[in-house]
Amino acid sequence: MSDQEGALGGSGANDDELSLPKATVNKQAEISRAESIANIPPKTLGFEKYIPELEEVLKDHKQIVKSDRDRKAAKMADNDMTEEELVAMQQSLFAQSVARLNNGEPAPGPP
Repeated sequence: MSDQEGALGGSGANDDELSLPKATVNKQAEISRAESIANIPPKTLGFEKYIPELEEVLKDHKQIVKSDRDRKAAKMADNDMTEEELVAMQQSLFAQSVARLNNGEPAPGPP
């Protein structure tokens, strides 16, 4: 590499002439475009008549998610197994699954 090629192996470009790779610039442009599209208020597109119904659907969805979360938390709280027993059960189930995938052959051990 000659002295004129610079630190990055370029064709003698000065540090102030360095630019981002094309893929990075394209990715940033896609992200910027997606963010600008996602932030268009529905009223500007003529969808204001749907807003109350959508707010109701969102409220129902949040309530369902919360009840599912509460139900799962209660299920774990009611479980009499210790965390170690749960981990052992999980590992056993994974081993059984791998064995089924390997046509009944035992899973290979760690390297």
